Amino acid sequence: MIFRISVKAGMAVLLMSLAAMIVGHLDAPGLDWMRNQVSTYAVRAPRHDWITASLYLSAAAFLLISISAFRHPQFSKSLSGQLGGLLFGAASAGVVVLAHYEETAATLAQLKQATFGAVRQQSFHDAGLMIFFYAAVFAMVLFGAMVFAQRRGWGRKIAGGLIALAGPISFLGMTTSWPKLLGIVDSPVGLKQRAGLLVLWLGAFLLMILLMRKESLWTDRELGGAFDEQDATRVDPRRSR
Repeated sequence: MIFRISVKAGMAVLLMSLAAMIVGHLDAPGLDWMRNQVSTYAVRAPRHDWITASLYLSAAAFLLISISAFRHPQFSKSLSGQLGGLLFGAASAGVVVLAHYEETAATLAQLKQATFGAVRQQSFHDAGLMIFFYAAVFAMVLFGAMVFAQRRGWGRKIAGGLIALAGPISFLGMTTSWPKLLGIVDSPVGLKQRAGLLVLWLGAFLLMILLMRKESLWTDRELGGAFDEQDATRVDPRRSR
């Protein structure tokens, strides 16, 4: 019961977080979503409260994914599944920290001129962002690999591969100059950040869809486990005589 509630609630909260993020970006004169980061919108945008609400909703969604992993019949028995649940819990905590300690300096030049209190607050904000991002990236890779490792249909293998790829794609999206490939010369940081976050959101949503399925995500042979479903159902010819 707790598992089903956490999965369904997680999907609903993920959708609400995306909706709140979109609303928070509307009617923001003086800000450019391609150049200004989400944290800047959370402070300076007219509808900044919607951005903050989206961040807290995202934290709640990651926490619900963590709970779902610990309540899942297979993930909860696997060390990898438990580690993935902890990573999503860490990602949730990171989002709470970065949402609570708002951005005080959008650039290094502003940070150099900031007061000690502002620098400290920005440090907590940056630390929360790092914890959230890297924990979410590794969690995606881990859960995607576990889903891919199951031996049932290729449909779920492809889904697992997409979830696993969401992590490194998000990382590359935030750290490389891929916008130049689209003819955007200055490679705006806002565009890269939102692209990376969107990939993580899609990966988390796909994972929740798989968790909602009544059937097991993978066979009883856990990743690296010792139980083979086929061996369990195979009849010993010596006993059948």
